[in-house]
Amino acid sequence: MPDQLGPSSDPAAPPPGRTGAAAVLDGLLKAAGYLVAAALGAAFAVYDVGFAVLYVHSIRVPLSLLLAIVGNPALAYFAYVVTGRRGAGIVPALTWCLVWFAAAQQTTEGDLLILPNNWVGVATTVIGPVAFGFAIYRIVTRPQSLRRRRRRPEPGLPDGTAAGSGAPAGSGAPAVPGSAPAPRRRPRPRTRSKTRKAGRKP
Repeated sequence: MPDQLGPSSDPAAPPPGRTGAAAVLDGLLKAAGYLVAAALGAAFAVYDVGFAVLYVHSIRVPLSLLLAIVGNPALAYFAYVVTGRRGAGIVPALTWCLVWFAAAQQTTEGDLLILPNNWVGVATTVIGPVAFGFAIYRIVTRPQSLRRRRRRPEPGLPDGTAAGSGAPAGSGAPAVPGSAPAPRRRPRPRTRSKTRKAGRKP
């Protein structure tokens, strides 16, 4: 009966070990995750600006472009992992864009860190935000984990039997924690009735 299973039978009930201090600590850790993600976004942008003017024998090396293609999606995924929020990748994307576009502006002395004729800088200006947007879109639209939708049977139990319950999965019977698995019923062999033909002796 539901009243005998206790409050743990309610799936919407909070975990028993969850306290106010744990919730505050979790919030502080998420805030620290946002700060770290924002700082990493700014740091990546500074390195991208420095590598945008890289030359090797008068040939521009697109190292800044490669870092933006690989590093920007990694930053968005890192922000999602440390905060648990699917849209958290916007934070490092904003700091990266702020630093990058600030470096693209002309200084008071008339200097430019990213010249208009620098194809690496122009390509990074376009592809950098696109890489962030693609990664955030993939994170937001990804399906939920299979752990939340279904449980895999534990080893040592017959297939289709839920762990710790005495009823097979999908049978509709309530799962009682701690009870032994219900034994399977073997189908009885069909017996054919022997009929004697008329006029035949045994």
